[in-house]
Amino acid sequence: IEQFKIDYPDFPFHNALRTQWLLQMAQNKNWAAYAKGYLPSENTELSCQYYYAQYQLTKEQSYLDKAKPLWLVGYSQPTACDALFNVWQKAGKLTPT
Repeated sequence: IEQFKIDYPDFPFHNALRTQWLLQMAQNKNWAAYAKGYLPSENTELSCQYYYAQYQLTKEQSYLDKAKPLWLVGYSQPTACDALFNVWQKAGKLTPT
């Protein structure tokens, strides 16, 4: 993706291409490539998958802590967040309060 951006700097759909590539990496559970290729985004689906990918790679609890603000929004999140929410809950981070 990065090389393509360098080779074709005038291509108008770099962000859309990266998004589709990231979705494919997540579908294939290629968490290392996902984590390396992710850029901070307002896209909740991509963010959830990034935190989940980082947790899968490092097992650092700090990535699970990113689930709380996503959980507390007051509306349903994309199903792509379910994996992050599941490991967050199993880690005892989801409390009655």
